[in-house]
Parts: sequence; C-alpha cells; structure tokens
Amino acid sequence: MAVALAETGYSFRAAKRLHLMSVHRSEPMLLVGDVQGSVAWYCRLLDCQADHGLEEFDRLRRTVKSLLMLHRGERAVFRRVTR
Repeated sequence: MAVALAETGYSFRAAKRLHLMSVHRSEPMLLVGDVQGSVAWYCRLLDCQADHGLEEFDRLRRTVKSLLMLHRGERAVFRRVTR
C-alpha cells in the first residue's frame, strides 16, 4: 500500500507513515475490580495518561498510541468448548 500511495505523489516516507497509521492494532483489555486504582498504578508503571476517567472503563495512552483498556468487572468464568 505504501508503494501505491508513493505512486500518487506522496513521498515514500510519507506514504509509509500514512499506511502505518491505518493499520489496526489490538488493544489489550483487562478486567479489574477498581478501575481508578488500576489506572493510577498502570500510569506510573507505563508512564502514560488516562483517556476517559470513568468508573466503569478507562483507556491508557502514550501520545496517540493506545496501550491498554481497563474495564470494571468480576472474575470471568470461561467454559471449555467441546465438539
């Protein structure tokens, strides 16, 4: 895709940057009991900022890159799927 963008007049470097910005990245989501307490701990650990400041949900970012999502909830129970 970067080469195709470069052929339309963008420099290869700019085209590559545009392509990388369009790539979807996965964001890990953690289930926690205390969102605000976990946000404070992860912000110190990862040197990042909170995005939303809600009691139920928050997202941690560094510059424009999203690092982690935190959701309030109980321990999840996963059942084994059999065929």
